[in-house]
Amino acid sequence: MFVTRLWSVAATTVAVLAALAAPAVEAQSADLFTPVDTTPPSGPLDEITLRSRVVTIDLGQLARAQAAVADPPYQTLRTRDAFPHTGKRGTEPTPGTTLTLNLFDDTAVTGIVEQTAPTFSGGYSVSGRLVGDPLGSMTLVVNGERVVGTVQSPEGTYRIRSIGGGLSTISEVEEPPLNCGVETPHSETDHRH
Repeated sequence: MFVTRLWSVAATTVAVLAALAAPAVEAQSADLFTPVDTTPPSGPLDEITLRSRVVTIDLGQLARAQAAVADPPYQTLRTRDAFPHTGKRGTEPTPGTTLTLNLFDDTAVTGIVEQTAPTFSGGYSVSGRLVGDPLGSMTLVVNGERVVGTVQSPEGTYRIRSIGGGLSTISEVEEPPLNCGVETPHSETDHRH
């Protein structure tokens, strides 16, 4: 009897600890890109490319994010329309819709997939905003194992291109900074009168 009761207490403790640990595991987001020790193709960088690297892309993460948003296709995610009458965005993304975009060792951003759409070639696109970056955006188009896209923020513009064999390149490119045409920094509320 004592052994049975001890076994029951141990099983209950394990179940409680597993339940407490589950949200922490779900909150962690794995990196979308895995660097590959391969030189980017086509020799030297062109005049607008600042740096480039070869990666593999976790297609499972993209498929899960697309499935979490595409119910039905073309539907805008609830984070953008959380307050439809006020025009304010919600602050909490729906589970499964965030992507850790580890573009380079010193550059990682979190993207929230807000929209998805099928492509004419049978693939799909995912797009959305960057956490903590009101001007930031991301768009990725997936067609089988091929992925292309762009991540833009005030800090830089990054292009993702498929090079075949399940490999892609991420390139930081030199483009004019994102702004609204005003020379001095300001908040979005400064535009309201």
